[in-house]
Amino acid sequence: MDETTPIETTGDWEWKHPHTDELDELRAQINAHEGTRRARLLSDLARTFDAWARFSRTFHSLLLACETDEDTILELMRNVGDRTKQDSLVTALDQAIIAYGAGAGAVVDQSRNVLKLQSAELREAEAAHRNSVIGPIPGAVFLTKLRNYVLHYVAAPWEFTGEIQDDRQTAKVLLASDALKRFDWNVATREFIESQGDGVQLSNLLQPFLIAMTDHTNWILEQCYNENAQLTADVNGLVAKSNLLLTGGASDGRDWEARMAHVAENLKRKERGESQLDYQTGKPISEAT
Repeated sequence: MDETTPIETTGDWEWKHPHTDELDELRAQINAHEGTRRARLLSDLARTFDAWARFSRTFHSLLLACETDEDTILELMRNVGDRTKQDSLVTALDQAIIAYGAGAGAVVDQSRNVLKLQSAELREAEAAHRNSVIGPIPGAVFLTKLRNYVLHYVAAPWEFTGEIQDDRQTAKVLLASDALKRFDWNVATREFIESQGDGVQLSNLLQPFLIAMTDHTNWILEQCYNENAQLTADVNGLVAKSNLLLTGGASDGRDWEARMAHVAENLKRKERGESQLDYQTGKPISEAT
């Protein structure tokens, strides 16, 4: 068999955009811009809060099931026989409280990361808003410190108590106060724990705290977006320049939603056997030229 000659490539794979250098410079400016940094921090805070809020709702649902579902209550109160289901429930509670505590701490930490870049006036306003919205919530001082306990001390000290009222069995899922008080809490948190008697019932605390945290976090995001509006506009201007170069001047990207809606409409027109429309002129493409 004769040796074959390799096919010569055209070199198209080495093609580069005619404005590559300008695009690289714009990209570097965008990445280094203070507006980009602050926007990323705000996005991180919003994402982290959303994840924690989901943890909170899931944890609350689990606690309610443990306190109101009679089959679940029977398993939690069992002290003889097969305790496999009880062990699984305790594991689920452990998973939920660890995720909840870590998430709450992450929201607090990321809020601080955002706020330390803002003006002194906004930071003062944030403190006042936090004190007015979160401060009055029962157990807020405990829930914000819970992360330190479940991540750095011991496993949550669960206790389960049950009673029968009007032929219906109910229960309480508690964190035992005596065990909690062995931890080095601050004065306010220790006072709250002592006020709860034998144990802290989390199911009564989670929803009010979530509502208050939602209010306050949304306030932080809105105020920071407003204060950083000029920085955001400056970054968007750089992005617009980059998009114009990428599209040969066709679009700066600000009409992206409209263009995508136009594409979707053209697909529907094609399915109906109708002429597709030009985005700029609104006329059938066959007539646009």
